[in-house]
Amino acid sequence: MSRKKLAPKLRFPEYRDVSEWQYKRLDELFSERNIKNHPNKQVLAATQDRGVIPYQQLEKSIIRERKNLVGYKIVFPGDFIISLRSFEGGFEYSGEEGIISPAYTIIYLKQKLNMLFFRYYFKRRKFVYHIQQILNLSLRDGKSINYKQASELLIIYPEKTEQQKIADCLSSLDELIDAHSKKLDALKEYKKGLMQQLFPAEGKTQPKLRFPEFKKAPKWKRTELEKISYNISSGKDKNLSFGKYNLYGSTGIIGKTINGTYDGKFILVARVGANAGLLTKTNGRFGVTDNTLVIQLHEDVYFDFIFSLLENYKLNNLVFGSGQPLITGSQLKAISLYLPELKEQQKIADCLSSIDENIKSQTQKIESLKHHKKGLMQQLFPSPEDIK
Repeated sequence: MSRKKLAPKLRFPEYRDVSEWQYKRLDELFSERNIKNHPNKQVLAATQDRGVIPYQQLEKSIIRERKNLVGYKIVFPGDFIISLRSFEGGFEYSGEEGIISPAYTIIYLKQKLNMLFFRYYFKRRKFVYHIQQILNLSLRDGKSINYKQASELLIIYPEKTEQQKIADCLSSLDELIDAHSKKLDALKEYKKGLMQQLFPAEGKTQPKLRFPEFKKAPKWKRTELEKISYNISSGKDKNLSFGKYNLYGSTGIIGKTINGTYDGKFILVARVGANAGLLTKTNGRFGVTDNTLVIQLHEDVYFDFIFSLLENYKLNNLVFGSGQPLITGSQLKAISLYLPELKEQQKIADCLSSIDENIKSQTQKIESLKHHKKGLMQQLFPSPEDIK
């Protein structure tokens, strides 16, 4: 039986007839960096979604005394950090210089190979899965992955010009994703700024901006959320895998339920936990868990307008409790709102909905590009199982 050729499924035309990819042990290509006692450098942290970043950029960071940093390891730009406790992300590339917890293993290229190529290589799903299979026992027991374990991994790579070609292809795709992500952020900021103009600011009864046809319309009138709602209460449905209807929790659809307790258009508010105050818009028949509040509005208000008004209200400011964050139905009922006449409600809602459509379209573009990149990475690199 002939040996399978060690090459990816997809190669650029100029490399289709050239030599196979080669493989070596990781320790033939990389060395461990284990320099300690540099407490005056900035402290770094390895993250799955943002790579290696300064420690103070973490959402929750504890001030560390310098005297406790003596054992920390030095990191240079271009180093790779092997994350020991959150290994789902593979090896993390560092573009920073600083020091990092001794819990991490640090490696760097000792041969003149393409650093960016390996940055993508180490983030492939198949590579991460391959390592998880090999080191499954250590990972399951919560133990550290040391350099000796990592050093025995087999790394497959082509010659340098093909490395560069693959790196350039994937980095250009990343640049496109980044450009679209910035456009998405700009759309969200634009909507946020517009909402601050179209709705009364905190402590105010009228908005700063009104559409020309409503400048002489009556002033907005005060009411409470309870007065424009039929009901505000918690859900009671249970998650059952064999259920027929979507079941909503604090983060959106979380499963299925037998009982479609609700049918129609409703506003859902996460009641408890880190997502308390998060809003979801629903339509149709569905169920809701008890950690989510359900608002059923009267027909004499414009549904999308009220949803946007509550978005602008920032319901997470109502959260209380030192342990589990919480919002109650009573708090929602007592919310004071200022409303214009129905036609103006519709005009504002239609304006914001058009921006939401652009945000949705932009989000789909980004997800499509990410999906394309994921598929491309699977084809541009051979599988670790190809080594026999």
